Amino acid sequence: MQCTLLGTGTSHGIPVIGCSCSCCVSADPRDNRNRTSALFECDAEDGAESACFVIDTGPEFRIQAIKFGITHLDAVFITHDHADHLHGIDDLRVFSHHKDKTPDCGLPLYANPSVLTNIQIRFPYIFKEIKIGGGKPQLYLRDITEQPVQIGPMTVTAVPLIHGNACTSGYLVSHIASDSRIHSIAYLTDCKNIPDSSFDLLARHGGIIDHLVIDALRTRPHGTHLSFREALDCAARIGAVHTWLIHICHDMSHEQIIRHVANLCQQEESLRCLTEGGRTVAPSYDGLILKSI
Repeated sequence: MQCTLLGTGTSHGIPVIGCSCSCCVSADPRDNRNRTSALFECDAEDGAESACFVIDTGPEFRIQAIKFGITHLDAVFITHDHADHLHGIDDLRVFSHHKDKTPDCGLPLYANPSVLTNIQIRFPYIFKEIKIGGGKPQLYLRDITEQPVQIGPMTVTAVPLIHGNACTSGYLVSHIASDSRIHSIAYLTDCKNIPDSSFDLLARHGGIIDHLVIDALRTRPHGTHLSFREALDCAARIGAVHTWLIHICHDMSHEQIIRHVANLCQQEESLRCLTEGGRTVAPSYDGLILKSI
């Protein structure tokens, strides 16, 4: 199983429109961040196509799909209905039209109930009968909170998160690995708080969490996102082998974040576990591939 981070930036993306700060004009490609999205893949048996799904379809989804060679999808998972995570939904047309015709007809899209309702309100043309010739995605909406979803060998479990006043969905993606144990990648973007019940869920069902991808906007506190320090405190509690910060703004460059995080882990005893015993913590970047054995 592997995860490719298609985008790792905040809602503005980096570079930010009209900004000439050192991060936005940086020549380091890791400082060029599209809106946050991820691709999960796992080899299927008997030579079939690999199982494949994305988390979130932001404004750059078409560009991301072309850049990273996405040719089919088995499902889509949406964390929440903010524009930077949803407004590429129309570009699911090509993937939904490739799906076999079934009673449900189309590409399954999973989210929590409030997000599913808002999708129907904000994109009504998708769900209405239209005249012949009107192109639209063929989607059927599914409640991710009812039970875990099986996509090929991968089990996807919703992880409830708090993002300001909104309830968002992180995702725990698990599989039985080559060592016959459960290995997982936890993808927890866009949150300010993680409920105790969600920490418990990760501990109960995650097995060995090879990678944790977690919201970390900047050093300064924010009302709806984790700061770097808050994200590291959560990561220390979760105990993944590798921790990756995501949804990053343009306050600091990739290299500056590396140094800042290393200093925090060195200075704070409660964070030293993140860099001991083979564990690592670092900022993510667009195109980063995370492998779970």
